[in-house]
Amino acid sequence: MNRVFIVTGSAGSVAVKQALPYIRAVPDWAFPADRIDYEARAIRAFAFAAPGAVPELLRHDPVMKVMAMEALDRHRVWRGALVEGVVHEDAPAQLARDLAAIHHCGSMEALGAQGFRESMAAYGTNPQLVSTTAEVIFTGPFGDHPLNNWTSPQLDAQVATVRADTQLKAALSRLKLHFLGTTETLIHGDLHTGSVMVASDPKEQLQPRIIDAEWAFHGPAAFDVGALIGNLLLAACAQPGHEKQPGERAATAEFCWKAADLFWKTYCEQRLTLWGDPEEDAVLPHRFEPDASARKALRTIRLARIWPAALGFAGAKMLRRLIGISHVEDFTTIPDENRRARCETHALRLARLLVLQAHQFDDISRIRGFHDQSGEVA
Repeated sequence: MNRVFIVTGSAGSVAVKQALPYIRAVPDWAFPADRIDYEARAIRAFAFAAPGAVPELLRHDPVMKVMAMEALDRHRVWRGALVEGVVHEDAPAQLARDLAAIHHCGSMEALGAQGFRESMAAYGTNPQLVSTTAEVIFTGPFGDHPLNNWTSPQLDAQVATVRADTQLKAALSRLKLHFLGTTETLIHGDLHTGSVMVASDPKEQLQPRIIDAEWAFHGPAAFDVGALIGNLLLAACAQPGHEKQPGERAATAEFCWKAADLFWKTYCEQRLTLWGDPEEDAVLPHRFEPDASARKALRTIRLARIWPAALGFAGAKMLRRLIGISHVEDFTTIPDENRRARCETHALRLARLLVLQAHQFDDISRIRGFHDQSGEVA
């Protein structure tokens, strides 16, 4: 989307990012350059909530639409690592703790009613990027759009079936309304394995870093959670396509499934921990204040409501990456089109399942019942 430079000198390196009034990969697609202003504000908020979770912001020039940040030259993009079959065992839990802190600090529970409204005013609604997200995820892939693409002709029949599925589109419309109508907390808005940096050497203990926050806005926490889970499941489905010998990527696929499970469970634990037991919670009725167990029960229920929405968002994000615009390297780097299509078929089935039947799954292990050890949906 943007121009990004790595500037190196005797004192070290910095990353310089400049937003253009269009999308760099699609020059005739006009896009607001002030997206980088939203990103700078979000980075500051995220850094306060979860120190070390984002690159250090060194300079923001709102006139030139430029940011200078720490270069992260000891990190690499997480998606690229998974495409190569490289796992980072500590990344899911640390990322979950950081995201939980970010979501907590931007929530009404932490800020109170007045502080929450002030936060919404300060960080804005990011209207064009939010409307673009809604279009490319919940609407665009399910009809004729010049930028939609898929592995053709292998997936042609499946795409036609998806586009004719009124039950699926009805579920997607409900998810779209939830996405557009919920202002639960400040979210990243485009959290996936391509917007997370992990250690270049997986043996090195480096904190994962969340990048590319220009899509940030006040929205549903479930969208961030689901986006990352969906991308981990895409990575799991793609692993067989990268095998040179049968089964050699089974361990990586297994890691992706376990990473999704660990990410969600750690996120929940951390959210409850951060809520703690304050004397007053801006959301809870006063009659619950003397009763710590009642407070925890209500908070647990509120967290549990994130789960089915997150699974629905995960499925929607997966569908978008398979038959919409802007595909992912997990699949595009599989050179054999027939093999790629088989992996994508499994991912499509899984994505549809998540959108339509999210409430039937208590956790990732139940979903895993539809997936065998090689990453194929049963």
